Amino acid sequence: MIAWGLVAAALMPVAYYALVKPFMLLEKKIVHSLDNGQREAAVAWAALYWTVAYFFALGWVLIVFRVSWNNSTIDNEIPILLWAYSIALLPLRFMAQPERLNLHTFLTVFAAHTSYLGFLVFNQAGLAFGAAVLLLVFMCVLFVVLEFSLHASLFIDE
Repeated sequence: MIAWGLVAAALMPVAYYALVKPFMLLEKKIVHSLDNGQREAAVAWAALYWTVAYFFALGWVLIVFRVSWNNSTIDNEIPILLWAYSIALLPLRFMAQPERLNLHTFLTVFAAHTSYLGFLVFNQAGLAFGAAVLLLVFMCVLFVVLEFSLHASLFIDE
């Protein structure tokens, strides 16, 4: 369990950049669409970009939580929860350090923290894994809507 956690935490930034980096090119598409007055296209590109970023970050948290919880061999839950919390969130916080003043980065880390707490509550309530997946989808949608509300001035014609 310890070896798995250390390897997962070390490889998570590599996997994140490998999977999300192609979608980071959408930032150029968003800017290009906004410069050309194509607000609908910019909204679509931004929605895709933010959805992928949140889905990967929150999916990572859910996977780490479930693997840590299901593979625990001790009866005390607190060490498992702390271990899963650190493995799930420390790589995200590490990657967020250079961009700590970026609003999207802050919201992604905040969403990861709140989703971890949500997964914990769902797990303690005895709800099935499907409920945690629904929570993941809800959190992704909620934070994409929050991103749009915070960046509304970019997408509204004046």
